[in-house]
Amino acid sequence: GAFLHEQTRRRGQALTPDDLAEIVRELKAIGADFARLHYPPHPALIEAFDREGIVLWDEVPVWRLRDREYASSRIRAAALDRVEDMVRRDRNHASVMTWSIFNESRRPGAGEAKYVRQAAKLVRKLDPTRLVGAAPVPQLGHPFPLAYRNLDVIGVNEYFGWYGRTTADVRPELDRIHDRFPRQAIFITEVGAESNRDGPEDEKGTFAFQRSFMAAHLDVFDSTPYMNGVLVTILRDAA
Repeated sequence: GAFLHEQTRRRGQALTPDDLAEIVRELKAIGADFARLHYPPHPALIEAFDREGIVLWDEVPVWRLRDREYASSRIRAAALDRVEDMVRRDRNHASVMTWSIFNESRRPGAGEAKYVRQAAKLVRKLDPTRLVGAAPVPQLGHPFPLAYRNLDVIGVNEYFGWYGRTTADVRPELDRIHDRFPRQAIFITEVGAESNRDGPEDEKGTFAFQRSFMAAHLDVFDSTPYMNGVLVTILRDAA
């Protein structure tokens, strides 16, 4: 599937019904049956996913918070309010697979762990039928916190070979995550490389580099037996 933003070049995020329909057409054109945004999408888009059999990773816009921010009762309460709003609004949609409670936390610690426990408990109270997940980003030498055992699903935002490290690091890192969390389902929630020009395959930013990058990463995912799904970044250009 694909990660996406609700944007068009002409109207930004002020989308029309035709714009929403075009998102669905683009997903179907690439054979996608899985989608994710950084925020709950327009209800009409979720209804289209229901009709077309596109599974949704539904997520609150809790992004790149530091542990000291999670430790703030005020900020944590605001984040939990957004989790509750998302679940209450979208829980009658058949396409929703996962309630995702954050994206790419920074410097996780006790504050984040408390939020994860509270958010997972809240979600299961509101809807015990779907999966609770989050989308952290691996950092060299810093394993995911054990608090993630409160999740059903761990999404991995993985850009090895684009933002540092190499494609050769992908499978060893995934194995470490799976060994640490053997009861959690593992998904790739973001993977990709930017491109805007022709040029050689070994030059970052070229279409040839992007094709080679994606082919190598998809080969790794295809050969990983515990991999449950992949979301490519990004469906369309976004500001």
